[in-house]
Amino acid sequence: PEPFVLFTDFGDNALVFTLYFWVSMTRLLKRRIIESDIRYRIDELFREAGIAIAFPQLDVHFDSNSPLKLQLLNREDTGHSFPRK
Repeated sequence: PEPFVLFTDFGDNALVFTLYFWVSMTRLLKRRIIESDIRYRIDELFREAGIAIAFPQLDVHFDSNSPLKLQLLNREDTGHSFPRK
């Protein structure tokens, strides 16, 4: 079937749409990769069209009465792989 989009809700800070599409796949990981690829493509098309997504602002306040301990890790030290840009 052809993909289609439904406007499903008004969120607190969003218009909520649901995208329906069908693909043939054999592994769950493939599904995750396809979903990610589609989200990246939607983001790319929005940017090309000049559409900006305004995310809610979050202010973080630290207690300045005590020192804040920071530890910087190399990518290899975390055990995670992050995409390189």
